[in-house]
Amino acid sequence: MLFESERLTYRNLTNYDKDFYCALYSDDELMRFIEIDNANSKVEGYFENTLKAINKPKPKYKLFVIEQKQSSIPLGVMGIDNIDYPQSTADIGIILTRHAQGKNIPYEATMATLKYLLDTLNIQHVSASFQTMNKPILRLVERIGFSRVQKTDKSQNAPHFSYTISKQTL
Repeated sequence: MLFESERLTYRNLTNYDKDFYCALYSDDELMRFIEIDNANSKVEGYFENTLKAINKPKPKYKLFVIEQKQSSIPLGVMGIDNIDYPQSTADIGIILTRHAQGKNIPYEATMATLKYLLDTLNIQHVSASFQTMNKPILRLVERIGFSRVQKTDKSQNAPHFSYTISKQTL
């Protein structure tokens, strides 16, 4: 376990998480706002590439498994991407299983991860970029106190919002 919050624990992704990861990333409903090819054959490759990326020294990417504290049941993943240690910046993203959505779990998981990034990794600025149609994430980042930076056409598929928050804001 890397860190914990009231109801949740957070740990690094391991080889033992392959089935959970593949089920999560192959779920069309969960992935509707994330622009990757989530065919089963591709997802297994993503898993292997993710393990390689997060196990590098000073990785630019981290993926934490979010688990229910009492049962150790995995509820989702929190991704930290584009980690730039000299600039003290990173991007954040979350994917939760269907039964973990709501229940204030997204808020608790994001706040705990922000605290870990700001206090443990000394990241000063955290960004979130997501499709404008992703209303649950929009409500989440605004509730936490992220500020909208811009609306961009990040991909050819859908426009995105970019939000940021700094250590001073929290």
